[in-house]
Amino acid sequence: MCTRFLNFCVFVVSRQCLDNQQSLLLELKNNLMFASTKSTKLAKWNQSIDCYSWEGVTCNEGRVIGLDLTYEYIFNIGKLDNSSSLFGLQHLQSLSLADSIFQNSQIPSEFDKLANLSYLNLSKAGFAGQIPIVISGLTRLVTLDLSTNYYSSLKLENPNLNMLLHNLSELMELYLDGVSILAQGNEWYQALSSSLPNLRVFSLSFCNLSSSFDSSLRNLRFRGEFPKKIFQVPTLETPDLSYNDILEVSLPEFFPNGSLRTMMLRYTNVFGSLPPSIGNLKMLSTLVLQGSNFIGSIPHSIASLTQLVTLDMSYNNFSGSIPYSIASLTQLVFLDMSHNNFNVSIPDSIARLTQLVYLYMSDNSFSGSILDSIASLTHLASLDFLTYLDISYNQIHGEIPISICNAIELEVLDLSNNSFFGTIPQCSIEMSGKSLKVLNLRTNNINGTIPEAFPSTCDLQVLALNKNQLKGGLPKSLAYCSWLEVLDIGNNRIEDTFLFYLNNTSTLRVLVLRFNKFYGPITHPELNATWPMLQIIDMASNNFIGNLPIILLSTWMAMMNRAHEAQSEPSCLETYVANYYYQDTVTVTNKGLEVELVKILTIFITIDFSCNGLDGPTLEEIGELKALYILNLSHNAFTGQIPSSLGKLSNMETLVLSSNKLSSKIHVQLAHGLIFLSILNLFFNHLVGQIPFIKQFASTRIYSLSSLIL
Repeated sequence: MCTRFLNFCVFVVSRQCLDNQQSLLLELKNNLMFASTKSTKLAKWNQSIDCYSWEGVTCNEGRVIGLDLTYEYIFNIGKLDNSSSLFGLQHLQSLSLADSIFQNSQIPSEFDKLANLSYLNLSKAGFAGQIPIVISGLTRLVTLDLSTNYYSSLKLENPNLNMLLHNLSELMELYLDGVSILAQGNEWYQALSSSLPNLRVFSLSFCNLSSSFDSSLRNLRFRGEFPKKIFQVPTLETPDLSYNDILEVSLPEFFPNGSLRTMMLRYTNVFGSLPPSIGNLKMLSTLVLQGSNFIGSIPHSIASLTQLVTLDMSYNNFSGSIPYSIASLTQLVFLDMSHNNFNVSIPDSIARLTQLVYLYMSDNSFSGSILDSIASLTHLASLDFLTYLDISYNQIHGEIPISICNAIELEVLDLSNNSFFGTIPQCSIEMSGKSLKVLNLRTNNINGTIPEAFPSTCDLQVLALNKNQLKGGLPKSLAYCSWLEVLDIGNNRIEDTFLFYLNNTSTLRVLVLRFNKFYGPITHPELNATWPMLQIIDMASNNFIGNLPIILLSTWMAMMNRAHEAQSEPSCLETYVANYYYQDTVTVTNKGLEVELVKILTIFITIDFSCNGLDGPTLEEIGELKALYILNLSHNAFTGQIPSSLGKLSNMETLVLSSNKLSSKIHVQLAHGLIFLSILNLFFNHLVGQIPFIKQFASTRIYSLSSLIL
């Protein structure tokens, strides 16, 4: 973002702003809601200080000509409307609202008032709907970035691409990644080639475009035959062919002293290996090869790419070892080698990458101990700013090094699915009071107890310790972690009572306690825990006793369909940390099988209280949880009849009530309402009468006990 800003927006700065300009900025601030603790700009705007010195503001001759609100965590919907004071800043030449959160808001139609704009960046700001025609009136634009996060609904239909671009003849950089573009055949090629004679960079990945490569693109600055020779064009700086699986791309021999600075081949149909001549591209700062079918080893010549800041080789078939010479890439901030076939150990030389902020090594076949490689990073003072460490799904063994805690800015620590043993370092728990948001140690051989060390400033959002050998009770200091969204401690040896003390964790979405030694009732005279966002609760195979708690059921609002009725499409449960959407996984039991949900859909609502000692009547109140997808109360001691209210659960796919003491008849309402039911297990109860067999149950696998009369 900053590079493009500096390329085209060099201004002479005045030392004073006009009063009306400062007033417009203050009005803009007052109408926007933002996270003041994370804001580096808006929160510091002060009436008593002239706005020429405000962060994000550039003035010339008293007038605001530059406004940069990138990453300002603006989250109020609809406040940037046509009446906003922003559009009174008519001398603006540069405007960035990138990575704000104006979710589902339309781009205002007043942008034509900012006729002096040469740089406009609205990327990943959460805007939705049709891109307005007024953007085409900004005829001085040199850079236009309307790219999205690929899951928003920003579109370009009417006006279409040609109508948007036909007046923007000064445009040199165009980014529309993720925008749904309506274009027939070669229309999009014609729009680019006929309207944008000065275009140097265009990025249209993930736009649903089709057709073969068109010769009209030769009217742009690119020359020669595509795909191979295009990479050898002496003036080419930024080729981006991402998300074009219709293109067959092969890489050429790269000439020395090439001008390429960024090469993006994300999910492109590339075959073959990375040529050793890649080392000739000494100007490269970004190399993204994610998901593009590369094979073979990484050439040692990669050590020549000393300007690299971002290197992403994930989701390919690279094999062998990571070259020791990677130590030469001392400018690297982002390194992703995940989801490949690398083996041996992670090279010790990686410790020299002192600028690393993001490190992904998951899902390979790395072996050896972490102590000889990753752990040594934390001894370097400059690595205090490491924020994301993921080496999951490897074969790394040894104890978790205490030195990992030296990374004081670490937000994500994912060591899951390895062979770590020993205890959880207390310092890693204490880190949750500094910066740690995700601690994932699942599926290892970790033993001992969970340290009683969660600080009062705990910021953890994901705590996954399942499938280890932990014992003892849960630390009561866990109650400090009021931002928890996922708590998974299943498949351990933890012995404790129910988590009554998590009464302030209103953000909890997933709670998994299965296969432990929890005991006692799940009701309490002073129970006031409310988990309105809860969508998965799994307490199976413990020693809980007593009745189901009405007071808890009545607070699970996300299970009552109210939070889902407005969703047009399912989304995934994601945690936004370290400028990245972290997706957790969870294992659930469905149809008698354990299933690992790699992506947890927000519409996946499940309750599993099976294999405990719960008793009393099953509650009619369960019928209010209309979003339920799976309900498993089997292997308990529930009595009475099956509640007729279960017939309201029209989303139900699996209903398991087997091995209880249920009696009486099955209500006809049950059959009428459960229209999507595919598993119904009523084995080993004391039911009588007939199953109300109707059309809806025709494809349902029905299980019943021998005393049930059909």
